Amino acid sequence: MSTQDPKAEDERYARARAAIHDLNNLLNIALANVQLLERAVTDDAATARLQKAESALNRAAQAVAVLSDLLRKP
Repeated sequence: MSTQDPKAEDERYARARAAIHDLNNLLNIALANVQLLERAVTDDAATARLQKAESALNRAAQAVAVLSDLLRKP
């Protein structure tokens, strides 16, 4: 049983959800740009680095999705 103010708790959840939403948007922008660069780059070493960046961004997006799920109210 929580002794915290329900309104304050709702506000914290709303702020956290907004931050997660913003982070997800930023990750999608970065991912789209990396994918565009992958198509434009002809250097194999640069392509490999971009693929690693894409993989890291996808893992970050998965972590954001987990956080988002945790913040959903039952």
